[in-house]
Amino acid sequence: MRIKIKVDKDGFKSPFGRKITLDTTRDECLFYAPRDDITCKYDTLRGTDVYVHCRRKSAPVYYLVHWSMYQGEPIWLEITTKERALRYAKGKSGITYEDELAEEAAHDDLIEERNQNIDDGLVARQREIEWYLRKILKQEGWNTWIPAFDDHNGWYIDVVDENASDPEEFVIFSIPVDPLEPVHRDDEDVKRFREWYEEYKKEKEEEAKEEAEGEKETELQE
Repeated sequence: MRIKIKVDKDGFKSPFGRKITLDTTRDECLFYAPRDDITCKYDTLRGTDVYVHCRRKSAPVYYLVHWSMYQGEPIWLEITTKERALRYAKGKSGITYEDELAEEAAHDDLIEERNQNIDDGLVARQREIEWYLRKILKQEGWNTWIPAFDDHNGWYIDVVDENASDPEEFVIFSIPVDPLEPVHRDDEDVKRFREWYEEYKKEKEEEAKEEAEGEKETELQE
């Protein structure tokens, strides 16, 4: 798992922090939860791994990776404190079946809460994008759409043309979002859409000009 995230000098998530890359293939693993194994006495289709990302001049970043092998349940990353990470990793060594059942129930609650936060966040991101692009959307008669989650590409807010006759032209542009992070006016992906739109307008103007010249030439010939 590899994800870019902004953290402050103390190792906690912050929209004003420095962007780093957390990579479970490179960062030190403090605890690796057992995967599904027929020799194991309890369910191992869900679990949590503990990692630490070390930095030269700033505090290390401790994080948990909550994973699931059940279809439809997302894998998600949680920044945490050093104390909680170490306590979690050490506590796993003496886990009992009852502990595992209690943890699974707690994990289900976390998944439900996480999914609700994601749903609420996507609606908020949609409203933010609609606000920043309101003039363009109104002028073109376009709308926005929240597509289903893509395991490979993540979350997006689509700009769509609901009047498109061709289904392939329904989605005009896809803007990547983080459901848990606000979209700002100067975000790179919003800028990328505006740049695309300027090119789109030029193409439409050229097409309209060519069409008008063609009609004028036809009239002269008649």
